[in-house]
Amino acid sequence: MALAYPHVEERDGSYYIQGSRIPIITLIYHWNIGEAPESIQRKYPTLTLAEVYGAVVFYLDHREMLDKHFAQIRQEEEAIRAEFEARNAPFREEMKRRFAALKAQDEASAS
Repeated sequence: MALAYPHVEERDGSYYIQGSRIPIITLIYHWNIGEAPESIQRKYPTLTLAEVYGAVVFYLDHREMLDKHFAQIRQEEEAIRAEFEARNAPFREEMKRRFAALKAQDEASAS
């Protein structure tokens, strides 16, 4: 989709503040939980207030499409996370066992 929004650009199937590496999903998350654009801009000082407002305007103009897009991104991230955790379960269990053993050793030496 060709964009007519000066502060938003589409790259690699996602939307970013133009000329930055900041995806608008990040800014819209903060806006959706009730943060003011001025507060969001303070969290991302490389952005101008106009860029933050531009992302919000773009979101409001394309809310249905972007909500679906953001939901798809969250699903993909969750699938990657689940795969990573499943693949690394033996390692994680071994680390938990080692930490428990170290904790028990520390507690025994402290008494």
